[in-house]
Amino acid sequence: MSEFHMVVRFEAAPGKREELLSRLKTMEKATQSEPGCLYYILNVDRDDANIFYFREAWSDRESHAVHDKTPHIEAFRALKDELTTSISASFMNAI
Repeated sequence: MSEFHMVVRFEAAPGKREELLSRLKTMEKATQSEPGCLYYILNVDRDDANIFYFREAWSDRESHAVHDKTPHIEAFRALKDELTTSISASFMNAI
């Protein structure tokens, strides 16, 4: 099975940039040691400090599916409407 890659974009809600950044850093730290995680790196847009990206790679889709059900991801989901104006994801397979 091939590696599974993705980029997730988060746009901070007005006045929520610092809280969003803190939550994303918490997710980054918790995720990097998960089985199957090849990398999970938080980035900020160089032209708009309110936009963040996770660049992530997983050994396979199953590893990502497990990650998607972890307590830190579920905790973020509970707050996403308060912290963000939008979230989008692009999914890729390594070739």
